Amino acid sequence: MKSGVYSRSGRILSSRAAEIADAIMSVPYVREPDEFAAAEVGRLIALIEAMDYEIDTNGLTRRGDARSIVKLRLQASRRLEEWLNRLGFTPRGRADLVSTIARAGLAAEIARRRGQPDGN
Repeated sequence: MKSGVYSRSGRILSSRAAEIADAIMSVPYVREPDEFAAAEVGRLIALIEAMDYEIDTNGLTRRGDARSIVKLRLQASRRLEEWLNRLGFTPRGRADLVSTIARAGLAAEIARRRGQPDGN
């Protein structure tokens, strides 16, 4: 029976992915529309953990060549970073999120002031 990244059932990965997604959804600014992103991050983290276990167990190379799982691991890491940025879970992502919120607040304030009579 295979386990981890090579498991056919995926039960190990899906339960871990759900656990991670639930943790993400508990973050105060994450809302219901973010559920897909939270689930995707959960799947990616669970997959990366399984790949890391596979690499730790069987090594980085086979017959002197990098194993294909190393390339897959790097690809998954890049995808994870993209999703984490979108959710504001990295320094860059948080900075972008705060900037977007600030711009929206400024736009609302300008609109509010434009609606007021002159002199107020």
